[in-house]
Amino acid sequence: MTNAVHSRNDTDGGQIVYSGGAAGFVLRQDGMSTTYYSGDHYTIGPDTAAIAAKWLGVRQVVPMHWGTFPLLTGTPRMLKEHLKGTNIEVLELEPGGCAQC
Repeated sequence: MTNAVHSRNDTDGGQIVYSGGAAGFVLRQDGMSTTYYSGDHYTIGPDTAAIAAKWLGVRQVVPMHWGTFPLLTGTPRMLKEHLKGTNIEVLELEPGGCAQC
């Protein structure tokens, strides 16, 4: 479990309720690739997401939260543009689906 730098809240009966700190996870198992879920960094744009992916040395990245709030104008296509010239694959999720089930 890793620290994710943001807060979290939910709505309960019309009231905003603090839900505690956010977290990321590193998932490892013998014979499988390591997966890092960075937590809910929903304000990171395609440009900084590309920098993070390069720093982490990942092979694949799955953008999420894009388009869920008006503030979030980045798209997976924009992330792909920022990752041009790298070997990092952008897996696109479709609402209600999965990247590679």
